[in-house]
Amino acid sequence: MVLKHVAKPFRTGFASYQAALLRRPLTVQLSSGTALVLLGDFIAQKLIERKPDYDWKRASVMVALRGIFHSGAIIAWYRFLNTRLAMPNATRSRRMFTHLFLDQAFFGPSNVIFFFVASGILEGKSKDQISEKLQDRGLATVASAWCVWVPFQAIMFRFVPAADQRLILGQTLAIGWNGYMSYANANRSKALQVRKGGQTPMVQLHT
Repeated sequence: MVLKHVAKPFRTGFASYQAALLRRPLTVQLSSGTALVLLGDFIAQKLIERKPDYDWKRASVMVALRGIFHSGAIIAWYRFLNTRLAMPNATRSRRMFTHLFLDQAFFGPSNVIFFFVASGILEGKSKDQISEKLQDRGLATVASAWCVWVPFQAIMFRFVPAADQRLILGQTLAIGWNGYMSYANANRSKALQVRKGGQTPMVQLHT
């Protein structure tokens, strides 16, 4: 009985979200994605790094790249997989493995590369600084992404056929992932600045 009362607000909230999604799908998806990105960045800045002052410039970069652009790209990607690459005659397992391979071999790594390049441009970094950041963090970030997203997406592609449901579940998991991306990008930028000044960086990011 207690569990039923506890779960009721979540069911009501999800039903309201589904109703809003039917009325304005793109607006709701982008808005929810942006809000969850902000939450992830806040967790990274305040709870992990314990920054005394909130870095709004850093947050705005995360909103632009992970909230707006990435959410829009994810929406288009899921629609492509569900329509252009629906594979109606394939078995569920074959369809799942095909979608998972394309998602994690091409879409995921390209998003990591885009994030580091675009964030560097928005932060006013030079071409050499962006290239060094990619060489230093690119492969490690993709490897970390595979550890998180390969098992999650395997479950999504196998058991959650609706693209909008995949999106909200993915955005929820991405609270932690976006916090990691924000932390990785910010601390790597600091390390590059210190190294350029001829000093040994004090902050080392381990995955």
